[in-house]
Amino acid sequence: MFTVPDQSVVVTARFVHDYDDAQPTDPTQPDPDEQTTDPTDPPGEPDEPSDPGMGIKVTKGSLASILLPTEFTGSPNRIVAYYFVGEREVSVKISRVVDGRIVFLAPVDAIYYLKEDQTVYPDTVGHWARGSIDFAVAHGLLGSVGGNRFDPQGSLTRAMFVTVLARLDGADLRGYKAGRFSDVAAGSWYAGPVAWAADIGVTHGIGDGRFGPDLPITREMMATML
Repeated sequence: MFTVPDQSVVVTARFVHDYDDAQPTDPTQPDPDEQTTDPTDPPGEPDEPSDPGMGIKVTKGSLASILLPTEFTGSPNRIVAYYFVGEREVSVKISRVVDGRIVFLAPVDAIYYLKEDQTVYPDTVGHWARGSIDFAVAHGLLGSVGGNRFDPQGSLTRAMFVTVLARLDGADLRGYKAGRFSDVAAGSWYAGPVAWAADIGVTHGIGDGRFGPDLPITREMMATML
């Protein structure tokens, strides 16, 4: 385990499929095994954590560049960086694969580690957008519409779209249980995201105290929310 400096550095993480035994790590506590890497040193063999399950320590705002495991041959869009906030596991929503590396700006001081998403929807196999769908599903932005289907030709509703925005933001929705709209029932799957979106000004509804959760979202509506 080592500390990533302010500059961009390259590290290698051994890929692990099962993180059931991974424990939350408090990034504020000092690490007795902590080491510092000098980015001015000549390149050599990439560093590798002695325990890949513990991940890589990265400071907030630093550019992390983690090499994909050499043993992995699947779609890199299904590899996601994770970290813990308390006991809550959170995925890094915005990342890119560049030259065989996952690159992202660390949103917080934390221990980051990689996991592979195993979700496969039969109706996306062979689809021209499969790579993008894999990315959106693996990063928790989109999911099944039911019956183990992704429905790639389906349209988004207003409720679906604000849910995607909440996930992309990494919003903690535990405090959002009921909203101000008469057509959003408390306890519905979209109640939290809609309440969050209204609270921060993403949406003001469609008038008359309604949100219209099941209405298809138009391009102009999306542009306004964004």
